[in-house]
Amino acid sequence: MARFASVVFLGAFLLFQVEPLICKYLLPWFGGVPAVWSACLVFFQTALLAGYAYAHASARRLSLRGQARLHLVLLGAASLLLLALAFRWRAPILPPASLRPEDSSHPALRILVLLAASVGFPFFLLSATGPLLQHWRARMDGVAPYRLYALSNAGSLLALLAYPTLVEPTLPLRAQGWAWSGAFLLFALGCGSCALAASRAPEAPLAPSAAAAPPAAERLARPLLWVALAGLASVMLLAMTSEMSQNVAAIPLLWILPLALYLLSLIICFDRAAWYRRRYWYPAFGLALAAITALTIGRPNAGGLGVRLLADGATLLTGCMILHGELYRLRPTAERLTAFYLFVSLGGALGGIFVGLLAPHLFRTYWEFPLALTGCALVAVLVTVREGERRPPIWEKVARLLGATALASLAVGQVGRCLQQEAHAVEMRRDFFGVLRIEDVGSGLDRGFALFNGTIVHGWEFSDPSRAALPTAYYDEKSGLGLAFAGLRARRPAGEGLRAAVLGLGVGTSAALGRPGDRFRFYEIDPSVIRFARGEGGYFHFLGLLSAPPPELIEGDARLSLERELAAGQRGDLDLVAVDVFTGDAIPLHLLTEEAVRLYLARLRPDGVLAFHVSNKYLDLAEVVLGIGDRLGLASFDLKTQNDLPRSFASHWILLSPDASLFREPVFIHAQGTIGHETRRVVWTDDRSDVFGLLRGRSD
Repeated sequence: MARFASVVFLGAFLLFQVEPLICKYLLPWFGGVPAVWSACLVFFQTALLAGYAYAHASARRLSLRGQARLHLVLLGAASLLLLALAFRWRAPILPPASLRPEDSSHPALRILVLLAASVGFPFFLLSATGPLLQHWRARMDGVAPYRLYALSNAGSLLALLAYPTLVEPTLPLRAQGWAWSGAFLLFALGCGSCALAASRAPEAPLAPSAAAAPPAAERLARPLLWVALAGLASVMLLAMTSEMSQNVAAIPLLWILPLALYLLSLIICFDRAAWYRRRYWYPAFGLALAAITALTIGRPNAGGLGVRLLADGATLLTGCMILHGELYRLRPTAERLTAFYLFVSLGGALGGIFVGLLAPHLFRTYWEFPLALTGCALVAVLVTVREGERRPPIWEKVARLLGATALASLAVGQVGRCLQQEAHAVEMRRDFFGVLRIEDVGSGLDRGFALFNGTIVHGWEFSDPSRAALPTAYYDEKSGLGLAFAGLRARRPAGEGLRAAVLGLGVGTSAALGRPGDRFRFYEIDPSVIRFARGEGGYFHFLGLLSAPPPELIEGDARLSLERELAAGQRGDLDLVAVDVFTGDAIPLHLLTEEAVRLYLARLRPDGVLAFHVSNKYLDLAEVVLGIGDRLGLASFDLKTQNDLPRSFASHWILLSPDASLFREPVFIHAQGTIGHETRRVVWTDDRSDVFGLLRGRSD
């Protein structure tokens, strides 16, 4: 038993260690948006389903010896594949740069193809390990070893906890890929040993169930319940992960936290029946749901990020405890073990497909989050209405019914949040990169249209024609970006235009800072943003302000586009590179690393400016920008502006330049900013970035 337990544990560990590893590697290829992780989870859950289907078919169709031999062949083939890729790729599971996308079309499909090519076959075999080895033990001992399922989830949980705390901080991605591949080869040897043991052991008859066989109708309905409960838990997982990632950054730690809580609920529920008690977990879910409702509907900024993550985590854990607890109560006996895991994985895959692939096309906003909460509350209501293991007194039955109804009411309150967003929007659009919402704001001369992503305004324009050309939001003449343009113009001959690259388009407001002769190039990965900025719907017109030449719009990830341009010989040709690439308060880390800044500098003239918009509710991004500036020997100018409503919003810009004399221009000296700074030691790189070390004590 110890041999099987160790292999199941190692297989689960590798299964969940590769998920954040490969997703972090692919993240910069698709703009660093949270939806990359959702697309990856769709693949992982579908591959898990394929592995469980293989285990079930093998158990149904082959003898124990036949199953073991087939699995040995597949393990050998996967090992040979990794060895072959080791000679062609930088690491056996990390695709080469030649496979990076050229544009932003079909991102979800491209992610699925890349994952299938890189980790698909090994992941498939790792997925089959748990149910297959449990079936082998059941056939060898005659008893269903459900506790091996809890052990498997414990290995998965340990892998998730180890990645952000041990693996990510100490090993670069290439070393991680090699280490994982080597560990897979060790797993293949161990799993092969278990296969040999199973092939040589006599098959024991399965222990008969002590319970009476359920009616035929219930036998047909039970697999549907397995799928529904597992699918709803999967929807909760992905919806909560998306909710967390949109507030801070698409980083492994914020993917791992909800997934770890999801696995923890599986470990608790499948270890023993005594851990799941409805009388405790239903009220706990109600309290968590009340807290998150108060935060998302009542006071969205109350308590800061820590309180929000605590409420999100508590809601996910207690909700999954209810769903997985009810799933465990419906578990079958040993003869249907692989079928049970197959239906559970089918539910997980369907939930992932719903959130990762279908929801962006079905909904205009993030409806899956309130729907998952409502579904979980509905399960509680249905279970409460049903008679339990005993007949409670009428007062207890009424109390339980009232409690379940309260749960449902709180969940429905989350639905109201989405309805309110849709009611206030004059137009709403959702795609892989997020949800965009246009609202009609203000009145009279101050009336205009604003583009929102979540709760963050990404630009707005006055409707009055006499004010439509005014730079607004975070980009007026007094902002850091406005001063950068003014300072550069003071050093150029009269009439000489500036060449500016702006990473992040918004509604194109920064073009209002330009003059005829300036050349703007905008980099934007979201096609919907590009269409709105170009004037679709008639809301925004900033890109048409310059009579000549018209701004260039480069669709795709900004860093990949700049790298291609640099390889084509475009070097030292820009006066200004502005980085304003945040979606809500989430940040694409790959655009704020030392390697990224070196790329920007390669495109910059010796007396040019790098402008970073570092306004953020949760993270002190100025520490990162100034730390990289120290590392590269750049002079700095730090400017915070206050609200000047309705025209402009409070903003925080950091300007860096290779030419320290630039910031001695009068425009900077007379501004209320800081020239120069104390030494900063925070430096992000492509391999290492400590987001949580920059958390503010409270939200602004």
